[in-house]
Parts: sequence; C-alpha cells; structure tokens
Amino acid sequence: MPSLLGRRRLVSYQIKIIPSAEQEIRALPAYVRAQARQLVPALARSPRPSRAKELCDNPGTYRIWLAGRWGSSIRWTMINK
Repeated sequence: MPSLLGRRRLVSYQIKIIPSAEQEIRALPAYVRAQARQLVPALARSPRPSRAKELCDNPGTYRIWLAGRWGSSIRWTMINK
C-alpha cells in the first residue's frame, strides 16, 4: 500500500459573490479591479492566504487589502457545511 505521508489532499472551496460585492468590484479603478478578480478565484484554492487577517470583532471573517494604499479590501467568511 503506498504511503500517504507527505501528501496533501487538494480541497476546493465554493466562492459566492453577493450582487452588492460585484457592484463594488466593478466600481474600483481598473488596476484594483484586476487584483480583486485574480484574488477571488484564488480563495477557492486557499481560503486563508498568508496576507489574510482574521477580524478581531468578527471571528471567521477575513480581510485582504487591495493595491496598497487604495483603501479597498476584500472580506469573506468561511462557512463549513
């Protein structure tokens, strides 16, 4: 029987974007919007990337800042089913 030590099981998560979030993404400047559109699908593979910070006042909700000082962020909640 082959050893499973050292192997990772690949898990994919489902991402749902609410309509108001999609509107906010469309309203961003093009370079920030491009960053958001790359980041969101990547969360399906890695829902807690190293840049993500869990919000103190809302456990289970994470945030990543976009494009440095622009002041926009993506926030998401992990829901286990």
